[in-house]
Amino acid sequence: MADRLAWTDGQLHVGEALVTTQNGVSINDGPEKTDYQKGSIELTSHRILWKDKSAQVSSVLLINICQ
Repeated sequence: MADRLAWTDGQLHVGEALVTTQNGVSINDGPEKTDYQKGSIELTSHRILWKDKSAQVSSVLLINICQ
């Protein structure tokens, strides 16, 4: 799964727009649970950002949806 995800600071890029957010979202690797449980996601015009709200340090994973 590491080949599909990357860490980011969670800031929107120039020209990127926030579309919607959703809380209570988990990321699984097929049928396997991961450590990425019950976070929140932000769908932007370019990416999906998953945020761990319980982490002491900002933890934001990104999945690019366009190049």
